[in-house]
Amino acid sequence: MRHSIIHFLIAALSYAIAARFGLALAIPPGFASAVWPAAGIALAAVTALRLWPALLGIGCGSFLINLAIISGDYHNLTATALIAPLCIASGAMSQAAGGYLLQNRFIGKARLLESPRTILLFTLIIALGGCLIASTIGVTTLFFNGIITADQYFFTWLTWWIGDAIGVLLFTPLLLNIFYYRKQLTRSRLLQSTVPTTVIFLLVWGIFYISIGHRHYENQQVISGKSDNIARELDALLTTAEHKLVAYAALFNASEHVSFTEFNAFSKVILDDDPVFYGVGWTPVVAQTERQELVNDMRQQGYPDFELTEFKADGSLAKAADRDEYYPVYYLYPLEQNRRAFGLNLAANPERREALMNARKLRHPVATAPIVLAQESGEKKATIIYMPIFDTTAALRDSKKENYSEFIGFASGVLKIHGLLENIWQEALRLGLSIQITDVTDKERPQELFTANTEPLPGYQEKSYLNYFSGRTYHIQIYANKDYVIDDKDWASWVILTGGFLLAAIMQMFILVVTGSLEYIRDQVRIKTEDLTIAMQKANAANKAKSQFLANMSHEFRTPLNAIIGFTQLCLKTLLNDKQKDYLTKVQLSSQTLLALINQSLDYAKIESGRMELDNARFSLENILKKIGALFLLPTRDKNLEFSIILETDIPAFFMGDALRVEQILINLLSNAFKFTSAGNICLRLNYDDRKQCLHARVSDTGIGISANQIKFLFEAFRQADASTSRRFGGTGLGLSISKELAVQMGGDITISSQESVGSEFHLWLQLPPAQPEGALLSSGIFPCTESNNSEPADPAEVPAEVPADVPAESALNLPLQGKHILLAEDALMNQLLAQELLESFGARVTIANHGQEALDLLQQELNPDLILMDIQMPVMDGLQTSRTIRQHPQYSHIPIIAMTANAMENDVTDCLDAGMQAHIAKPIDAEKLQALLLYHLHLH
Repeated sequence: MRHSIIHFLIAALSYAIAARFGLALAIPPGFASAVWPAAGIALAAVTALRLWPALLGIGCGSFLINLAIISGDYHNLTATALIAPLCIASGAMSQAAGGYLLQNRFIGKARLLESPRTILLFTLIIALGGCLIASTIGVTTLFFNGIITADQYFFTWLTWWIGDAIGVLLFTPLLLNIFYYRKQLTRSRLLQSTVPTTVIFLLVWGIFYISIGHRHYENQQVISGKSDNIARELDALLTTAEHKLVAYAALFNASEHVSFTEFNAFSKVILDDDPVFYGVGWTPVVAQTERQELVNDMRQQGYPDFELTEFKADGSLAKAADRDEYYPVYYLYPLEQNRRAFGLNLAANPERREALMNARKLRHPVATAPIVLAQESGEKKATIIYMPIFDTTAALRDSKKENYSEFIGFASGVLKIHGLLENIWQEALRLGLSIQITDVTDKERPQELFTANTEPLPGYQEKSYLNYFSGRTYHIQIYANKDYVIDDKDWASWVILTGGFLLAAIMQMFILVVTGSLEYIRDQVRIKTEDLTIAMQKANAANKAKSQFLANMSHEFRTPLNAIIGFTQLCLKTLLNDKQKDYLTKVQLSSQTLLALINQSLDYAKIESGRMELDNARFSLENILKKIGALFLLPTRDKNLEFSIILETDIPAFFMGDALRVEQILINLLSNAFKFTSAGNICLRLNYDDRKQCLHARVSDTGIGISANQIKFLFEAFRQADASTSRRFGGTGLGLSISKELAVQMGGDITISSQESVGSEFHLWLQLPPAQPEGALLSSGIFPCTESNNSEPADPAEVPAEVPADVPAESALNLPLQGKHILLAEDALMNQLLAQELLESFGARVTIANHGQEALDLLQQELNPDLILMDIQMPVMDGLQTSRTIRQHPQYSHIPIIAMTANAMENDVTDCLDAGMQAHIAKPIDAEKLQALLLYHLHLH
């Protein structure tokens, strides 16, 4: 309940404040505002607050505001005045409820306006469609209550509808973004959408008020112009009235005696149909001695009741008291309506006497202060003008009286203010203007002459004038009243307001769309990045698991293979019959094939996971070619083939790159050629492009060839041209795939051209920059492939990846390690026996340690071996930790340590070298390679 009351109050106050603000945006004339923010606040309220309390609050706020408008700020409260506000309030509630239902139906209450579709639906259905409700109900109510006419119906309805629609478009999204959707909006996006909208709103508001002010100024100028015209007409009327009295001076100067009849005749001509003068009189100056004569004369002219009179204190007329001098109204026109003033002694009233004396003294007309006429029963104000008349003919009758004029009396005129203003007042009313005249001659006691009693038009200033008339000062005020009609509608201000606020609404929607799209893209990027990170983590985990699996499998395969190959080699050195030797040779060949498969699988795994790292060191191409010539010399003889290496151009002798991988690729290509060629020739041709720094090698053979359909599968892993090929010729199906990947990593490629039953030609390109000294060249021509080419001992670290199975081992000296003591750290009994047998066959003395700690114990017991062969995976202490410990003791840190392990991965080799070992040889152990490695590190080569 408490929350419902709070929501009711929030909705009511928000609507009322917004409505007041909307009224400030009203463009006169008209009842509806050009923009009605309350409509937008109403829709935002029913969306963000509880529905029914918000609706009731909207109805209450609307009712109170409209009641204030219709009742004049609650001053004219009647039962009838309640009808229109109630109807308009019901329209506001219905529109808010309708907008709420439409929004839920087509957009969704909690959905932010950020896509073009939702904005289009909101604009067309909710803003434009929903706002038809209040405008139709409200304008119809105003029409049936007589507040607007039928001519004003459509324009008022259109203004109301557009005002509500713009209010909804601008203020509903703005308020919902700030108060309702703020959890869905980032701070930056909220600022991006609200700040520009607010700035544009304030800017439009400012421009609107400048336009309204300019329009107001123009209207004020029009009103001032019309007021000036009225003031001029009024001044002209007063001047004309004054001039009419001057005519009586001419009358009395033109005649020696003016009779009452002549006065009436003259006045009839001057004053008939004149609404300004109530009457005109002639007032002579009469001494006490002349009083009775004057009375008798008038009685003889047919007015037997004539007498000089004065006003008593109670306002009744009485016979004038005896005085030294009288100023009676002697002639009067028209007499009947002014009979009470006939014979009235004007000097009996002090104010009138003062006016008379001033007029005589100043010799120009003087008006009295505002009076209520004796002959009028109402409160209509008038003023009496006294015109002093002098006999200007006296100087003509008596030359001694030059420039002399004799005062003979007063012509007085009763000026009716209402009569004076009748035509002007009607004209002013027609223009929507009102007039107020105040006599301010006595500033301490201003007296009102005329007032319009109409309400001024709010916001417009009155125009004031000072008029000096017959010695009096009149303050004339002219102002526009509520009936004043502005000539034209202020379309400029209307366009500024509606267009500007509409632009602000469009800008707000545009910003919401743009920021929404950017935020959606950012969210998608974040989601995709997270997905990619997870996928990469999974892929890395899978690669790691695969690598670990391959490492484990490699270790597990190499351990038994070590025994198989080792004991086979030892067996082949014993006395055997031909059949036994043949069997053992086949076992050796199969073991070497299996070992090649393991090595190539590890290489392929490195390439596939992107962990194949190429060396970049200086190497000799000549040494590689010599090894190749030596390796393939015997297969050439056994198969009765022709094998040649041809340098087609001069080629640099030294390059920068990975010598082992270059050698591996060339041996793989040549091994492939020897494998599938049973007759004919095999040729390796090389040339070098100095400009591109590219080594080009061609391996051609006259073997079985490959069909065009089979070529496309040639470089795929574990694929061969024909499934029967592996059965006939053997092989793993990885050699060419690995070679191509290595070539690509070295900036080159491998391609093939082949013809079935004719032969094949492989093209190899490698990006290899020449190394110092750059001038050293291998001359073009045939490179010699003789047995002596391999007379130099090979670097034991350079071991080819795949050696043809039928290449025999080099002959070794009978006891090359005679007198050398080797410590063997190995936990597997089978490997101990094999290694001991091999080493003793080389002439070495062997001491065995079952694990690393035992090896350290033996060293500490002053065992002084010449070399240590170290397994890696051992109990108690592994080979890596043992090597690190040995290197920390100066007493035996000089002893060479060679890793002899089934851990054959590249990182395993790196770990061994980092632990302080000098070299690494992988199981299964090749006797010749082991011998060469031992001789190298014992400096016996």
